[in-house]
Amino acid sequence: MSMRFVSRRQFLRRLGGAFAAGAGIALFPAGFASASPNGNPASAPGQTGGGPAYPGDPGFVARTPGELDAARASWETPEYGYYTGHNPSNPGTAIDSPWQLVAVNASTAYALGYRGQGVALGMMDSGYRPTHEGFQTGLIVPVRAEGFYGTSGFGYRNSATPANPFTAGQRFTVAGDQARTSDYSHGTGMLGVTSGVRDGKEQHGIAFGSTMYVAMTGGSDTQSHGPFHDYVYWHTANKALVDAGARVINSSWGSYVQTLDRSRFDGLGNDLGIGGNLANAYQLRGKDSASATAMATIVPSEYLKDLEYQFFLFKKSYSQDGIQYNPDYPGRSFMDAIWDAIREPFSS
Repeated sequence: MSMRFVSRRQFLRRLGGAFAAGAGIALFPAGFASASPNGNPASAPGQTGGGPAYPGDPGFVARTPGELDAARASWETPEYGYYTGHNPSNPGTAIDSPWQLVAVNASTAYALGYRGQGVALGMMDSGYRPTHEGFQTGLIVPVRAEGFYGTSGFGYRNSATPANPFTAGQRFTVAGDQARTSDYSHGTGMLGVTSGVRDGKEQHGIAFGSTMYVAMTGGSDTQSHGPFHDYVYWHTANKALVDAGARVINSSWGSYVQTLDRSRFDGLGNDLGIGGNLANAYQLRGKDSASATAMATIVPSEYLKDLEYQFFLFKKSYSQDGIQYNPDYPGRSFMDAIWDAIREPFSS
């Protein structure tokens, strides 16, 4: 193929289908950061550009369409991982290598010069372990904010006995790097997937050139994700990310409201009701469940009625006489707090 000069627009047009998933991770404008760096060492050489992330990194950016395949392959080091999750140079079949980057074809983005540079992101998770070697970069910044709980409840509701209580009027601090040691595993894992440094060791994150601001949910990795979170806490935490300049905020939602006895459902997800009486379907006893052990199960989400139930349970819990009712924000759930924090800068 000719090596003659082509414009960037021509280059991308000619790439066609090769411009695969992940290539848009750096297309957002940079945001203004008001959070304070965590004091870790400065980012690795080259992280502000599209080229190598560390001295000796073979990754390079294609200058012409003809260089794309070689450029893509240059980023696919053992640290990049394998689709099967197994490093073929090692014996056995155990998963010992990342697969996420391969799954989204991230090397195509890197070959085009996109790795998140100039982008401000946010993460609302369980916090992270700041001493992890994959996070020793000034590009990972915990946000800090303070406030007072507007309601009373529990941060840990993944067992029959809730724990980590909070009380209306109690002061709280949001700090992404100060999670309880028993809780930060999920936040640490997610931060590694998004932002782990590319340094030739272990796994690196998909947008390792971006700036990631981190807030903490205040609950454990296995909590039910609602509807028992405090509106004020979640608004404060997400607003801290927005104020720091985050253009995209990640929050993991893999569990649903854990308040029902799974044995009440048949194999198709139909609610049989307490004692097989459909009139008792979705009936609750007290705050949690008809069963003291039901908190260890997950409400099914295969059907629209399951989502409808969660929606109306939120409304009930955050409205007057609900367990998370706040007269200053009547009917506003912690999910509303996320939206409010995001839209407020644009609604004035």
